[in-house]
Formats: sequence, structure tokens, C-alpha cells
Amino acid sequence: MIACIIGIAAGACAVAFLYERELARMARFVRQRDRLSNQPLAVSLPGPGVVRVADAVNAEVDVARVERQAARQEQQAFQRDLAGFAHDIRTPLAGARGFVQLACDDLAAVEAADAGAASAAGAAGEAAGAGAADVRAASVRRYLAAATRRLDDMNGLLDALYVYTQAIDPDRTLHLEPISLQPALAQVLVDRFADFEAQGRAVHLSFEDQSAKILADREALARIFSNVVENALRHGRGDVDIDQRGRELRFSNAIDPAVASAIDVGRLFERFYRADPSRTTPGAGLGLASAKSLADSMGLALAASVESDRFTITLAWQRPPDKC
Repeated sequence: MIACIIGIAAGACAVAFLYERELARMARFVRQRDRLSNQPLAVSLPGPGVVRVADAVNAEVDVARVERQAARQEQQAFQRDLAGFAHDIRTPLAGARGFVQLACDDLAAVEAADAGAASAAGAAGEAAGAGAADVRAASVRRYLAAATRRLDDMNGLLDALYVYTQAIDPDRTLHLEPISLQPALAQVLVDRFADFEAQGRAVHLSFEDQSAKILADREALARIFSNVVENALRHGRGDVDIDQRGRELRFSNAIDPAVASAIDVGRLFERFYRADPSRTTPGAGLGLASAKSLADSMGLALAASVESDRFTITLAWQRPPDKC
């Protein structure tokens, strides 16, 4: 009997020793493993307890691997986006510099023409010099105007970037209040009336409920409207239809069929996304990304759809209007 007890005790001690050595090996593996390695923890001692520990460790390794892959993909996407945005900024800068250089060359030519006219004898020489100076001055004004337009384009890009950084700022404070949709939208449309008129386009409003309200931050809501309208002006064509039905506000306009086929709706609200891969059209691809971020921060839903040659952006809210 005593021998049996001693045998059982010795066996238990042996099993405990083996378990302790296996757990020490597993701890050493976790402590010393390469953080970037995907090597799983193997089990060298059978037993449900050890297997469960190994499974838990390997599950964490898998989670870490997935997180690293996601972070790497996010970093690569950001680098591509940043490269595209840098190209967008460099293009107007290079154009402006070129036009300024042409203006400087023409100014130098004007000065040379003036000097030549002054040294020439007779009224005919003076008249010819004055005529040449007028032509050069007109060229200078044309080049400087073109340079100003390029600099305005760059300023628009930087403004878009600034608005986007504000939209995604985690410390941004939003003041939600009941806002009447129609007056808030009307103010944005009035501000852009000249742009619609210049393009020969119109806006058609249709409100199912003239007193429809939404719980939102006034400034953020105006920015959403402004960015959506800007997108319609810049990339759409024809008149813009804005319809309110229930708890949805839809902005719809026609677009070029070639542009429609190039749009990836799933990426439309990504930062720096543009349907034109050559990035030759104006804009930074941040307007809709900013609008989406602001909408999300207020519990609103912003979605887009493309049907044939019709592009639609829908703003939806969950709170019933009568509770605003």
C-alpha cells in the first residue's frame, strides 16, 4: 500500500516536473520570439491544459499577424495617397513658376524695347517702340493671370487638406442642435449661385416636409452640404436635383458615362480618392472624405450610388424629425 502511494506521488511529481518544464519552454518561446515572426507555438507534451495554452498563444500570434498586415496595407495606401497629393500640389506650382518666368522674360524684353525706342531717332521710332511695349505688357498680364489661377488651384488643395484634418480631428467638439434642413441648404446654394450660373446649370429642390429638421452641428452640416455641392459642380453636368423624402436628403446629377464607369463607389469616400487615375482633373479628392467623416461623427449616414450616367449622394439620419 505504502509502495503504491509512493509510486503515485513519484508519478505526480514527474508529471508536475514535465508540466513545469513545458510551461517554462512555452514562456521562453513567447518572451524570445521575433515580434515579426509568424511561427506558431508547438506542443511537445500532451495534455489538454498545455494544448489550450498553446492555442491561446497561437490565436494572439494570428491576431498580431493580421494587425501587422492591415497596418502595412494602410501605410502603403497612405504613401500612395500622399504621393498623389504631392503631385497635385507640384503641378500648379510648376505651372505658376513657368508663367512667372515668362512674365519676367517679357518684362526684360519691354525694358530692352524701351531702351531701343529711346535711342532711336524720330517719331516713327518712338511709335514703334510704344507699340511693342504695349504688346509685351499684354503678354505679361496674361502670364501673371495664368500664374494666379495656378496658385489659386494650389490654395484650394491646401484648403481642402486643412478642412479634412479638421474633420478627422479626434478633439473636435461638435455642438448638436435641431437644424432646419431647407434654410441651411439654401444658404449654401445661394453662396454657389454664381458658379451654377457660370456653368449654365440650375438646382431643383423638392422637399416632402418643408419643416424637416436634423440633429447636427450647424457648421459641420454646412460643410457637408458645401462639399457635396462642390463635387456636383466640379464633376457633374446638367442640373442638380435635391430631394428630401422621409429621413433622407438626396443630391443627384448627371455625369459623363466614361467617368461613371471609372468610379469605384466602395472607395468614393476614401481620402485622396479620384476616379481619374491620371489626376489631371482639379481637386484633391478630400471633399467627400471630409463630408463622410463629419457625417459619421454626428451619427449621420452618407452614401453614394451610380446608376447609368446618374450620380447620387444620400444623407440619411436615424432620429425622427419630430424628436429634433
